[in-house]
Amino acid sequence: MSIEKYNNEMKFISSKLTDNKEKDIEILESLKCNYVDHEYGDEIIDEINRMIGRILYNEEEEDFDNAYEGDTNKIMEELNLVQKYINENNIEKAESIILDYLPMLDICKGDKINLYMEFRNPLEEIYYKYKFENDKIIKKPVLPLASILEKYVYILIKKGEIEKALKYIEKGIRCNPLNMAFTFQKASIYAMLNNGEKVFKIIRDSLKFCYIPEELARCYRMLGGYFTEKSLWKEAICCYLYSNFWNETEIANGELDYISETANINIDVENYINITPEVFKKQDILFKPDDTWMEISYGMASEFEKSGKINDAISYYMVCYNLTMDEELKEKLQKLLKQD
Repeated sequence: MSIEKYNNEMKFISSKLTDNKEKDIEILESLKCNYVDHEYGDEIIDEINRMIGRILYNEEEEDFDNAYEGDTNKIMEELNLVQKYINENNIEKAESIILDYLPMLDICKGDKINLYMEFRNPLEEIYYKYKFENDKIIKKPVLPLASILEKYVYILIKKGEIEKALKYIEKGIRCNPLNMAFTFQKASIYAMLNNGEKVFKIIRDSLKFCYIPEELARCYRMLGGYFTEKSLWKEAICCYLYSNFWNETEIANGELDYISETANINIDVENYINITPEVFKKQDILFKPDDTWMEISYGMASEFEKSGKINDAISYYMVCYNLTMDEELKEKLQKLLKQD
């Protein structure tokens, strides 16, 4: 499949427009008939409909934007209500709200030309485009897909509908493979099913996409759990200590205490830290995040700094610093924080 054909057709359609609102709508409506049997007919007709929408709302753009923002706010309010019901263990009420949104997910299912993805920030979008070969046009969905899917998966797990939950988890991963929430849900399901090997593979394979310290820490804690179940104490200790390197938690410390008491091991922290790279290498576990995260975030931060957007520069330098603990970056951040 080549996007070039699609792009050429869209250029041809755009060339027919006259900047006359009524006439352009008439032209676009008539052109739709020409693409009913085209190879990319559905995609082209969808885009023509979007062009008509943009023309219709052009004169009332501010009103349209406000209406759209209002719809988004309403959805987020309802999703917050879903979370409230989940916290109260009122799964029936939570599900009744979510079910209203499921049919709308088809709007963002994608086609031969378009791919709907919901990145958490611009860094993830750039990283995705760099790492994943894809010739589709990436578009932002009109719905908060990740929030809807994540909550629905939780509801399905609580109801014991595991196969259905896994199906919706895959939808979430396709929406953004860099969003670890769905990976953790998937791993948790296989942990419930006592399939430790599957949990290990899911987490190990996902580490290459991980760049947020709290998420890295959780990954290594889950790997530590896998090794603890197998009584592989050295590997488990290394995982829990390395988890604490990224984000120290009572959970990891509790597991280290458990291992020390159960296996009667006096944990020499410095020794285990020193052997961790070799231990991870033998288990094919990634020891450090992908350098691409640092390269992209540093480049973005530098550009923001040059253009005087200090807050944005700080945010992306912070990503670099969190992944490297580099002293020069720390000094740079301190200087920028004084400017801000």
